[in-house]
Amino acid sequence: MRIDVHCHIGQRFRPCQPNGRFCFEPADGYAGCDAYLSDRLYNNIGMTLVKWRLGLNQLAADEADQRLEAWLLAHILGSRLLDRAVILAFDQVHTTSGQPLGTRHRGARTGSDLYVSNTYAHHIWRSNPQKLLFGASIHPYHRYGELTAIDMLDEVAAAGAVLIKWLPPTHNIDPADPRTIAFLSHAARIGIPLLIHMGAEAALRNAYPQFGDPTCWLNTFRQLWRNNNMPTVIAAHVATPLFWPITPGHTFHKLTQALTGEFAEVPLFADISALGQVSKAHWLKKLLTMPLIQNKLVYGSDFPLPPMPVAFPFRLAGHYRQLHAFPSWIDRDIAIKASLGIDETVFLRSASLLAHRLNYAHHLVQEGLTSS
Repeated sequence: MRIDVHCHIGQRFRPCQPNGRFCFEPADGYAGCDAYLSDRLYNNIGMTLVKWRLGLNQLAADEADQRLEAWLLAHILGSRLLDRAVILAFDQVHTTSGQPLGTRHRGARTGSDLYVSNTYAHHIWRSNPQKLLFGASIHPYHRYGELTAIDMLDEVAAAGAVLIKWLPPTHNIDPADPRTIAFLSHAARIGIPLLIHMGAEAALRNAYPQFGDPTCWLNTFRQLWRNNNMPTVIAAHVATPLFWPITPGHTFHKLTQALTGEFAEVPLFADISALGQVSKAHWLKKLLTMPLIQNKLVYGSDFPLPPMPVAFPFRLAGHYRQLHAFPSWIDRDIAIKASLGIDETVFLRSASLLAHRLNYAHHLVQEGLTSS
């Protein structure tokens, strides 16, 4: 089974749905909505092009969000080369004291650029359970009343989540913080993997770059492994830097050396999402020359980032028309990476990594327990 572990959804502003809510995301509290994009993110170059292409600027706000959601889901549900896609929730940025920061307004130095509630991501999965999977996101510093992040983890796991998504240099997640370590340990106990961004972040605010360095995460994973508390972790983007050759590749080298060396037998993996971008194509080519790392790679697209066959002019020049014939951007991403030489085992690996959670999610669907 081919699974994309790294697919994003979002809306400019999605009001809270009244039913089927997680108890730590009440309609009258926390974010006050089920999804938002900050002014900065909604008006950046990429989103401006999307708005122009979809004609969103000519629509009322709620109609624009409906069209955006339909466009995102058309690419995911319309994929013919993919069996399942993990739809990711995305928690808000938190201060070190555990205070959630709402949307970041234009010119502000603090705040969240992207929020997708677990309730919304869970709802999208419930609506399309044969193609989609629920990826939750809970900040380890998050508290709601008496509930801790670990209580929230148990709730989303019981509801069918197949993994947890973190973006530490944006979210402000310190791998050495006791709350982070406790969350990771509990994830190991209940058998739910984490998808953790490593390296710098480009689309969202890179406010805490020190937490994108693989070294600090490897220190925590080393401790967890020694104590038999290491969960399955997928490091997003193989910790690649932002813009080759402008930014150095030390994060990539640190992670890949660990994956093929000290952590070769540890359940630590890396996804190849976003590596079809012009800014990261160098690192995908590099991975193809590293046979020892192939059994540590997992397929991810980072949709809705568009696939870019032009990033590989010498290898794909004769395939442009064929690649652009795929209506789904995810299919194009798969075809690009397969054409370059990514082995089929990479596309299939996440099915085994997520097997326990997949079986449980399938059970919920079969028993009709996913409806609100």
